[in-house]
Amino acid sequence: MQQIVYSTEETINGPWLINEEALSQLDVLVEKEYQRLRKRKEAVIEKEVNEDFNDLYMEYELNLGPGRTYVTDSLTQAMRDPAILGETPLALRLDLECGEVHAEFMVDGYDGNLDINVGPQGNAEAQELYSALRQWAMKWQAPFWQRVWHKHFGLQWGIWIVAILIAIFSILVISPSPREEARSKVKILLENGISEEEIYKAIELLLILESNVSESQLGTIAPSWLKALFWGGLILCIILSVKPKIVIGIGKGIERLKFWKWWLRSVSVTLPSVLLGTFLWPFLYEAFLKFIK
Repeated sequence: MQQIVYSTEETINGPWLINEEALSQLDVLVEKEYQRLRKRKEAVIEKEVNEDFNDLYMEYELNLGPGRTYVTDSLTQAMRDPAILGETPLALRLDLECGEVHAEFMVDGYDGNLDINVGPQGNAEAQELYSALRQWAMKWQAPFWQRVWHKHFGLQWGIWIVAILIAIFSILVISPSPREEARSKVKILLENGISEEEIYKAIELLLILESNVSESQLGTIAPSWLKALFWGGLILCIILSVKPKIVIGIGKGIERLKFWKWWLRSVSVTLPSVLLGTFLWPFLYEAFLKFIK
């Protein structure tokens, strides 16, 4: 019989902030799928009394730190267990096996991604289990901008450095020299007439033109947009350097979850503001000054 075999392995980008509701829904989903697989196996063996059920297996494992793990068959029970209230789970792993169907579901702090691996591929029951786990992941995965941030973490520093270098190059090579700039400003003053307020500015420009000082000694004044690019970009890079990978809402993880949710909301507001202030505001400000003059 010919059939299309779909992949039942996938890695879904983080970060993963898994709250109590998400854990409870995962617990219910896994228990439902486990019981479904168990009933189908029982139907296959026609409930023979002597059948070996050692291949029926399902457990969660929470990594609590170096050399310490917490194993349970229910996440709901784990959330209520006093023994884990003072712990901070660092990773979550699910292992499930029923007959020939096996599943591994893992999210850890190493890369912050979620790995789903269900087999054997081509098995209808395995595909149903994979679909159920993937639907849970799609429901609780982070927003798109957070996944992009997570995937390209650290790239902001390289972009900022390259932008600064290009800006400095454009000022030193492409922009006019101080004398050329002074000459163009003098021309504009002469064409428009010199008011009383502009007398001191005119004197300054004439001194630049008539002085014997070299171009290198006159230097180049950094424009406001370059200062905004430097400081705004630096602040932006620092903000984007602080991000979560995985937070599990069990024990002390509940408080960490609250903090990271607050931080991500703050970044979602701060990020557009810094971008606007860095790249758009300097040009609007200079255009406004030219308009009022």
